[in-house]
Amino acid sequence: MSWSALRQAIRFSRRGQHAEALQRLAALDSWLPEDPRRCFQSALVEMQADRPEAALARLDRVAHLPPKDNLPGLLYRCLALGDCRRWTEAWNTAQQLLAACPTHQFKVTLLCYLHLGAERTGEALALLRSPHSWSALRPELSPFPPLLSRLLLLCEEVLLPLEVPALRRSQAVALEEADASDESEAESGKGGWLSELRSLPAHLSRTVKEAGSLPRALGRSLGGAVWQRRGVAHWESALGMKDGPERDARLDAAVEAHRQGNLLEPDQFRGAYHLGEALLYAACRSNRAEADPVRLQEAEASLLRSARREGVNPYLLYYLGRCAFLSGRPEASVTYLEDAVKRFAKFPEAHYALGQAYLLMGQRQLAREWLERCLSSDFLPGARERLDELGGQLEAGRLSEKRPLPLWPPTEDSGPTDQDPLPPQSPTEAVATPGLPESHRSVLPSSPLESHATFPVRPGPPGPADPSTPADGPISPTG
Repeated sequence: MSWSALRQAIRFSRRGQHAEALQRLAALDSWLPEDPRRCFQSALVEMQADRPEAALARLDRVAHLPPKDNLPGLLYRCLALGDCRRWTEAWNTAQQLLAACPTHQFKVTLLCYLHLGAERTGEALALLRSPHSWSALRPELSPFPPLLSRLLLLCEEVLLPLEVPALRRSQAVALEEADASDESEAESGKGGWLSELRSLPAHLSRTVKEAGSLPRALGRSLGGAVWQRRGVAHWESALGMKDGPERDARLDAAVEAHRQGNLLEPDQFRGAYHLGEALLYAACRSNRAEADPVRLQEAEASLLRSARREGVNPYLLYYLGRCAFLSGRPEASVTYLEDAVKRFAKFPEAHYALGQAYLLMGQRQLAREWLERCLSSDFLPGARERLDELGGQLEAGRLSEKRPLPLWPPTEDSGPTDQDPLPPQSPTEAVATPGLPESHRSVLPSSPLESHATFPVRPGPPGPADPSTPADGPISPTG
């Protein structure tokens, strides 16, 4: 019964219910006999509840054990001392652990954590590099969430001040109200697919009127679909590349292709979604840490337009959360991301983004818990990418001195921005966000009588005058 109660405390701790876990431990301390295994597990529960001093007191009870019998205790002592920012003592404890077990499975990750905590970033990242030219042979990160989440927390404390240098208060757009109205319309027979079917003749009539004839209208619709496929192909190709000018150029090509697709057919399915997706990725350039605010604004506007037209899905909410986060609005980001997790629980990217947002808001323990949850979903490649980004910032010379996290709450409250950054637009209005530079704008013909041959098409070499057929021929799988 006593070990069953200890297992209950561990389960409460893993769920983030630390008050209940500590209550179970307090009840066990009065009558459960002393045992090293209980001390190890109890110390871990105390650490996860952000009580490192209490964890160290528990570990002192097994300090008399030989090092080979106290390996978990030495590991947990390193983590607890790190939580207390006592890095020299943590390093000495790690040396005792490695002397007793030189091939410990957590060796590389633990030493990387301790070096990074002591602000020795170069030494920390050197441990993760491959001694050979093949990246497949580099040391693997240890899939132990209590250790790896603390390592990533230190990594984010270095990267986030570079990526998000200033914060402001803001509220998310209330998308759930639109969802509820759509559901009520569907129940009454006035919304849903039946409403879309009934509106099809009106949409077709408007498209034909704008194009001037039915063949031109069909050509524009088909051309919009082709440009959208090309943009998706460019975007997927960029995801497989390393950060660099080639990846940036491919993302720029994806943005331009989606812009042309939205110009030709503003009402095409997922047109605004794919444009916002491409803009969000293209806003993060390889030669700068901070994202492009103009593209972030346009990305958020496109995603909100997609939410109104096609409904909300977890990835759309995740992208909105990322836009708000990179714009320095963590409150709005948390709202979007938590909604995404409610709709799709096993979403490690959203878990990690929530950890970043809560860290910006000063809630370090909650940030670590979200990072642990994402690591429990097998998110080791994402963790490796963030450490690689830290190495890139080090090579670029941006880590000469560690910057503090931006102040939260901000001293000057800019007020909530719960309004849609882009008002609804008609098909004859500019697709890009108002206020963008002219180089980022593309405008539809102002009159249906305007010659279709003069319709602006920017990407691609000179070719046919009809933009419904791309100048460089049919799209290939690689764009």
